[in-house]
Amino acid sequence: MENDTRQFLTFKDVSIEGQKTKRYAVFSTHNGDHLAYVVWDTGWRRYVLDVPYRTKWSVECLAQAYKFIQKLMNEREVLRSEPINV
Repeated sequence: MENDTRQFLTFKDVSIEGQKTKRYAVFSTHNGDHLAYVVWDTGWRRYVLDVPYRTKWSVECLAQAYKFIQKLMNEREVLRSEPINV
């Protein structure tokens, strides 16, 4: 599974203008169905997978979602560690 390069999910930026954090819609690459959102959760203080529909996820799909969210969190950490120019 580690070397599996198949893409099961597509992530589309559907951020709302003026909001501080990004929002992504998650679609099935197979049939284009909308499956979930990746959104910032203030309680968790991190991006989370918000699944408003009753769907079933394979371990490969979950792994791809995990990697996408982890990438967002890494980008956020880089931005937070950059000095602010005044």
